[in-house]
Amino acid sequence: MDLAPSQRFTPVTQFSVFLSNRIGKLNELLQVLSSSGVHLAAFSTVDTSEAVLLRMVVNYPEAARRALEDGGYPFSEHRIFAVEIASEQVLSEITAAMTEAEINVLYAYSFLMRPGGKSGLAMCVDDNDLASQVLFAHGFRILCQQDIAR
Repeated sequence: MDLAPSQRFTPVTQFSVFLSNRIGKLNELLQVLSSSGVHLAAFSTVDTSEAVLLRMVVNYPEAARRALEDGGYPFSEHRIFAVEIASEQVLSEITAAMTEAEINVLYAYSFLMRPGGKSGLAMCVDDNDLASQVLFAHGFRILCQQDIAR
């Protein structure tokens, strides 16, 4: 499947931030990000009794990276895949296309908001490029970081 340069996969940056599982720690992080003009577009948490892994997609990754470093937050960055979804009914179409192409979805979470009134789905898959091609061929709009910036 040959795609035009504008249709090729451009990754979305996901930050995985490690926080102690204590009252107010998420709020502190959000305040640090907000003071740098960074807003969460999507997020998900995985917790244990002692720690929380916050996965997040933000509007401005460079500013988020600086804020996290300056704040002393331990974090990692990953390139993930994002797709626009018009309604919850298309989720099964997305997973069917991924299954047909034998692409494994490791985890997924939804966006909080998106310009234009449509939502998005952040996905960690085992082959971002192939997932992008498959879903584009099925008529889905692939999101890039510029789509998320405000």
